[in-house]
Amino acid sequence: MNLTMKKENTPITEKRVSFRWIPAAVLGLIAAGSLAIGQAQTFTNIIISTFDSSSDPYVNMDFWWGGDTWSASWDGTENAPSTLVPSNPSSGALKISVNWTDTSGNAYEANQPQPQFCFLDGFNGGGGNINANDVINGFYYDLDFDLKFDPASARSANDGTFGNLQVGFATTSWGQQWLWQPAGYTNEGWNHIHVPISPTLPNVDAMAGFIFMFPWQTGTGNTNAFYTNATQVTTVWLDNIIFTTNLNKNLQPPTLTLTPLAATPGLSLQTATTDGEYDRENIGTVSGNYSWVGASAPVTYSVTISKYPGTNNPYFETHIFLASGAGGGMPGTESGPDWTEPNCIFLQVQNNNDGSASARFMWKTNDANANDMIWGPIGTLGSLHDPAGVLGTWSISFANNTNVTLTSPTGLSTNFFFPDASAVEEDFPQGSVAAYFGVMPNATANPGQGAVFSEVKITGPAPDITPIDDHFTGPTLNSSIWAVRAAEPVDVSIVQNNMHWSLKWTLPDLHFTLQTAPSVLGPWTDATIATNATQSGSVRTLLVPDTALPSKSSTFFRMVKRTATQLQVLMPGETAAPGTSTGKTGTPDSQAVGADVWATVNAVDENWNLVDYCTDTIAITSSDSSALLPLNAPLVNGTGTFDVEFFTTGSQTVTATDQTNSQIAPNTGSPTTVTQ
Repeated sequence: MNLTMKKENTPITEKRVSFRWIPAAVLGLIAAGSLAIGQAQTFTNIIISTFDSSSDPYVNMDFWWGGDTWSASWDGTENAPSTLVPSNPSSGALKISVNWTDTSGNAYEANQPQPQFCFLDGFNGGGGNINANDVINGFYYDLDFDLKFDPASARSANDGTFGNLQVGFATTSWGQQWLWQPAGYTNEGWNHIHVPISPTLPNVDAMAGFIFMFPWQTGTGNTNAFYTNATQVTTVWLDNIIFTTNLNKNLQPPTLTLTPLAATPGLSLQTATTDGEYDRENIGTVSGNYSWVGASAPVTYSVTISKYPGTNNPYFETHIFLASGAGGGMPGTESGPDWTEPNCIFLQVQNNNDGSASARFMWKTNDANANDMIWGPIGTLGSLHDPAGVLGTWSISFANNTNVTLTSPTGLSTNFFFPDASAVEEDFPQGSVAAYFGVMPNATANPGQGAVFSEVKITGPAPDITPIDDHFTGPTLNSSIWAVRAAEPVDVSIVQNNMHWSLKWTLPDLHFTLQTAPSVLGPWTDATIATNATQSGSVRTLLVPDTALPSKSSTFFRMVKRTATQLQVLMPGETAAPGTSTGKTGTPDSQAVGADVWATVNAVDENWNLVDYCTDTIAITSSDSSALLPLNAPLVNGTGTFDVEFFTTGSQTVTATDQTNSQIAPNTGSPTTVTQ
């Protein structure tokens, strides 16, 4: 069950921090002042599910991994008492059972994989959204839910508990943010859990689902794992999953700082602290013309690394994937072809804590949605260790279909052969292989780290291979060659030679617009800087090029949150013109009686700027009492189009009225001439 959220009209919220350039041999910066305007909001609970009936849409959850067998179903015999939702005697709960036996019928033991289980609401393979209207409007909530373990459930042989729990929310692209992680959970019977959520938590404004994971076993050698003499079934009930209102949260607007920066030019793959350790951030060729098989001359794939994490963050991964779809088809557009695609070559390069670097060349065939072959005993064909470290050019060269040479930046190399020529020829044919170049944190301490590639190169004979030699000097990727194939596309950007400034601001920043001006008095304009800011904790960072600064003598930045104060009606022939006295230009086109006339309605601030997060419901009326009018409908991203048919000749108008918030002023469009 979902409950619609209501939003109060709020004043503009902004935070201004300004910086003045001081002409000198080395430019310096000083803070020129700041101004903040407070904000007030009211909102209601978001009810994810109360599991009132077997038809509850969230009874069928998305699952990750677990024991050999699991089940999830509605249980009408269980119901948690709750003060947060109306009492319903016939209400039930979600029942989840997991059998922790392996495929041979044996219980998981200390030397076997950790038993893990997870279910998610609205995840949908990395997408989804928790009640979109609530999340996109930037409201922040605490989490409440009810939990009950069956006392007869499997327990840890080490401490007798049900195991360690993890509860939180999912973000897009398989990310997770954990909110509650009790170790050694022991409570029996129904327990109400309340979890505070900080509004500055990374990705709190991009929740995509509720996550519950159990029993997450930890410790050296999996000392909490279930042994053969333990009960092998875990049963748990969940009820009343609600993101609850917290009116006491102080949602401060962002504060900004600008500092000089010595940037490393090239392709930047800067992972965020919110990324998972196995989130892959890549670029991939849009063409599949990158197979070495059958080429008339050697084919080489190389990446030049110019910036990398230090020894405090070892095992950060750079990789090259050569991915082919099943049966010689084109691979998909996923970020992890080493898992998803059935056939993939995998060069892994990583730094070590002693300053050296290591590389492994691996492969798999006919192993879709798995990587058993890659990490198994037959998956690694060659490896190389370079004491000099990771910086420089790493390459793999194919002398023919099966003869491969792996070379490090200092010229160290190793040579090896594919053991099965027929598999290579069948699974990596011409026209089927896309090349990926990217990074992965590859360790729990590494999200937030990044790398810069100064060159990616593919050489080989035409037409067998379409050569690439890209130094990434342009403002954006060459879309005729590359597409971003990343778990978090915002992590991928190009750092140019003219990027000398780092702009940081605090979270939350949802629906704030970055503006710049040559003077604190203006004129203020929306900044045209790329929006791919990276996130570390509760701070975002954006590299600023010199060309984005409006003046060489002084530059000011601020963030403003626009709030809708009025509607705007645009008739065909008119165009929005924010900042002007009327907010639009042009003259309405004349219309014939009975014609479909598509009027555009925008939610705007007092200066006619679009407020793109407004989803209020709009009603349309007309001066033509005979007009055929559309049904009331919500705005999408602050705008909507409404079909009106006039049936009275002469000068006619269309009026839009906000049905959700009476404080937003209605607007009547310019008169339109209607002809017979």
